[in-house]
Amino acid sequence: MKNIRFLRVVMLLISLFLYASYGYATTEQKNEKLEEPQKIIRIVVEQSYSDKTYSPVGGINLPFESIAQKLLEYADLKVAHPESENYNLTLKIQAKGEALGTEYSTFGFGKGTYYYTGASLEGEISLELSGIPIHEMSFSGYIFPPGRIDRSQMSSLPTSAPFKDTLWQTNSFGPVIIKMIEEISSPKFLINAMKDEDSNVREFSNRLLYGLGEEAVDPLISFLKEEDSFILLKVVTALGNIKDPRAIEPLIGVLKNKDSEVRESAVVVLKRFGETGVEPLISALQAEDLEVRRNVTKILGQLKDSRAVEPLIVALKDEDAEVRKSAVNALGQLKDSRAVEPLIVALKDEDSKVRENIVKAIKEIGEAAVDILIKTLQSEDFDIRVLAAWVLGQIGDSRATDPLIAALQDKEFFVQAKAAEALGEIQDSRAIEPLIEIMKSENILVKKHTADALKKITKQSFGMDYKAWSKWWKEHKE
Repeated sequence: MKNIRFLRVVMLLISLFLYASYGYATTEQKNEKLEEPQKIIRIVVEQSYSDKTYSPVGGINLPFESIAQKLLEYADLKVAHPESENYNLTLKIQAKGEALGTEYSTFGFGKGTYYYTGASLEGEISLELSGIPIHEMSFSGYIFPPGRIDRSQMSSLPTSAPFKDTLWQTNSFGPVIIKMIEEISSPKFLINAMKDEDSNVREFSNRLLYGLGEEAVDPLISFLKEEDSFILLKVVTALGNIKDPRAIEPLIGVLKNKDSEVRESAVVVLKRFGETGVEPLISALQAEDLEVRRNVTKILGQLKDSRAVEPLIVALKDEDAEVRKSAVNALGQLKDSRAVEPLIVALKDEDSKVRENIVKAIKEIGEAAVDILIKTLQSEDFDIRVLAAWVLGQIGDSRATDPLIAALQDKEFFVQAKAAEALGEIQDSRAIEPLIEIMKSENILVKKHTADALKKITKQSFGMDYKAWSKWWKEHKE
């Protein structure tokens, strides 16, 4: 944090210096908005190399300048032409390299040939203003000569040493200059750099972006307005790693993005905020955008915070079937008994997928759901009693056997029929005799469901013939 603050002060001083260099505004210009002069950077490279005797080696020219130039351009910083006098900052790169090697002999015997198979590289990168360093970083890379080599591909010349391979080692030039430019620019630089064709540039930019701290939150949030899906994916992931609460509401806004991959990334990231994100997510259940409401219900279920129960119950009445289905699933994940009765009422939903998910959700709630369903068999609304009986059958808990047997005497034949059907699903032998007795009913629907239930429990098939069932039961009743 101290380094970041120092750099901000430095950049402010740079801006003041540049402003002074360009002169004060005239009287006519005082009421006009003054634009900050563009930063133009000259790149100066000094590189030298030596062999094992520390003698200078010519003919080696590592691409420091080209790497630095493209990285500066990713940061929207203009690079001056080598011969131009129009610049206000200088990026100085000083590097020294040493060709390393050892003797390699056939089968390890006798005097061998000296091959340059290793290299060391070290140096400094300095950003200067009028010759005064304002930001400096050092770098180093080292490749040890290997123990064995394919001599057909080796050379005894020091110019063959693998200097280029040292450029992208962890503490060498490539990673260090990316870090340096990141410190004097914005996260947008790292995002741009991750589009580079060089995998090394992408890898180290990626590492830095995902390692940013809270000072990068506001700039990153501003990039959530970008239309480029690549940029959005990187920014969303970076904000997820930082986990600063300021990012929650902006990330919720990303849930309406047209790109499904971006939306899914936002879902994953929002879950990382845990209980901190619950209240903003609950508020987002009222969003006008369907994609936001659909994804928010999913996240709330996965967070499993009880504060979301009541809002999700309200979402069971959402105009969109997908939202209702997600709300049902979320309530099932929350396993809160408060949701059982509203879920039973929601079984009237016109969407079959919603109804299927309700049954699964009630099953997930477990024992508490069974107890409430049993009480619901006493509801004043016959349609609720019908639905309760049906769900109890789907759950298949034997605790419901006696209450369902009692429901066979319900004044509504629809309740009787569903109670019989549920007993068939539970397959508890205690229900056989009560089911045979209800076969006396004059209602065909009740008789049909009763016959089916008896067949499931007894493995016998006498259809709707009450006498046949009674006879069989007298013979087999213990």
